[in-house]
Amino acid sequence: MKRGDIWLARLGATRGAEVGKTRPVLVMQDNALTAANLATVIVLPLTRDVRPDAAPFRVTIPARGRLVSTSQVITAQPRSLDRDRILRGPLTRLLPGEMAAVEKGLLAALGLNR
Repeated sequence: MKRGDIWLARLGATRGAEVGKTRPVLVMQDNALTAANLATVIVLPLTRDVRPDAAPFRVTIPARGRLVSTSQVITAQPRSLDRDRILRGPLTRLLPGEMAAVEKGLLAALGLNR
């Protein structure tokens, strides 16, 4: 599991507008954290509900590899998941330009893009 990989994960029970159920997630944490075998993984969820006008808070990833549907990374909903919630993957890996767009969207969502 590496930063930029998309894996299938079980997000579980949610409240309100939180993203739930079993869906692809993008691994965002640094590879050094993953190598340290921490119990959790920092991810961003993906959705098949593509909204082209939602940039930078959604980044479109075309279907490829084992990611069977064009999807969007939801940069405004980062989560830490227990590793037991990660089911299988990687489904695909983001290209450098896609990862840059996700990072820009996450920084905007966190108010760190000043």
